[in-house]
Amino acid sequence: MNETKGLVSWLTRLKYNDLPPNVVDFTKRFSTDDIGCMFGGSLQLGNRAVLRDVISLGAKPESTIAVYGSRSTAPNVALLDGAFIAGWDYDSTAVGGGHMGSQTAALLPISEKEIADGKEMLAAECAGIEVQSRIGNTGISFTRSEHPWHSNTTFGPFAAAVVTGKILGFDEEMMENAIAIASSTLGGNYQHYWNWGSSMKRVRCGLSLSRRAGSPPSEGRPDRAKRDT
Repeated sequence: MNETKGLVSWLTRLKYNDLPPNVVDFTKRFSTDDIGCMFGGSLQLGNRAVLRDVISLGAKPESTIAVYGSRSTAPNVALLDGAFIAGWDYDSTAVGGGHMGSQTAALLPISEKEIADGKEMLAAECAGIEVQSRIGNTGISFTRSEHPWHSNTTFGPFAAAVVTGKILGFDEEMMENAIAIASSTLGGNYQHYWNWGSSMKRVRCGLSLSRRAGSPPSEGRPDRAKRDT
């Protein structure tokens, strides 16, 4: 069973010139829709609370926060972009993949950091849409409402990992590792049980704490925390 290896081989070789015109147009519409959603979602009080936390970190200014113009690390900006895109639940959807904004949320800050050109960005965006749709179609169907899973959370990390890997020029081994790490962060699996394991198995216990470790506590501002929730 080498489904992941086959997918990774295709993803790493995918170039802009491989995309048919209708696929390019579709990818552009997907990206434009997500960017439009970012403007509306950036106004929500909850997202503005996350914005304040990110700005307060004083992190390295690698990428620009949409709408507000402040700068932070690419991962921090990706967090905010994703929250903005999903703000009003108008982000684009695809059969199998469900809501799909994670690939654009990851694409914009890493492309700015790495000074990627438009063709590189479109190929990466297309790869992210493709991988989320393919994995989504092999798993839970998001055309029915009885399931308990949310598509952005379940399949979005795969799209974000692939988009980032495309912009950073990952080879097949690195891209496969990125997809494996995305799978592990979704709650973990027992693939490591059959061998010695991996570094990600040891990291899992800290994942839930890593986001808040450097952030200021909101308990000191109960009036603002209450208003923003």
